[in-house]
This record gives sequence, structure tokens and C-alpha cells, in this order.
Amino acid sequence: MARAIVPLVALLALIALIISSFASLGTILSPKPGASTTCRLGPLRVNIGASYNDGSLVVSYAIQPPNPCYKVGSVVVHQTGLSGNEADIALVVRATGPGPGKMCVQVLPPPVTGEARVNVPEKPSLVRINTELILVLDNGSVEHYSCTVLIKNP
Repeated sequence: MARAIVPLVALLALIALIISSFASLGTILSPKPGASTTCRLGPLRVNIGASYNDGSLVVSYAIQPPNPCYKVGSVVVHQTGLSGNEADIALVVRATGPGPGKMCVQVLPPPVTGEARVNVPEKPSLVRINTELILVLDNGSVEHYSCTVLIKNP
């Protein structure tokens, strides 16, 4: 009887650890203070924030890969347009990942975080961030994902 309880206790401890990891995910992904929102780019989850500071729009990001088999190679943020009180920003993520049928340890790696400053003459009332993921799989295929987020009064 005691031998059967030890694996059960270990399993329950593992489940509790996994649940607590998901509960803290929102804290892990939170970028710097300001308006922020989250979008899903295929297997990656991206939390994007924007704030205005002294003539610059500060765009921050936290990219969460689902497991260690996905690697974020580069993140480029640049302004694509400015009209009136609206700013258009592009955030392009390049990453690699496993091909179909590949297994990976399901450990949540730390998020990739960063920020970029874009010069704007005045605080925009609306920021449109067009986010794109270019994912190169280890079998050579390339997948594209995109989402657009709107942030009001950053």
C-alpha cells in the first residue's frame, strides 16, 4: 500500500507544479507598464505593450515559446506609418522550431523580452502593431503567422 502512495504523491506534486506555472504565466509575460495586449502567433504567445515617453513610442514585447525546441532568432520593430494621431508599427519575429511529428520536453522556457523606441512627434491616440512570425521548421518548411493589435492611449 505504501509503495502505491509514493508514485501518487509524486504525480500530484508534478500536477501542482504545472498548474502553478500556468497561473504565473501572466506575470512572466507582462511587459513594462503601459497599455498592453496579447496575441497568438502559431505556437508562440506574444505580449505587446506600448507607452509614450518624451517624444518616443516605446514598444515592449515578451515572446513565450511553448517549449525549448522553439528558438527566437531575431525580433525587429519599426515604424511603418504615421498619420494624424495614429501610429503603425511592425514587429517581425523570426524563429525556428521542430518539424511535424517531433517530440520535445514540455518545459516552459523563459520568455524573450525586449523593447524598441520609435520617434513620434506627439503622443498617438491609437497604436496599430502588425505582428508577424516567420517560423522555419527543422524539416526546411517555413510557416507564416500574423496578428494585429490595437492599443489605445498608450
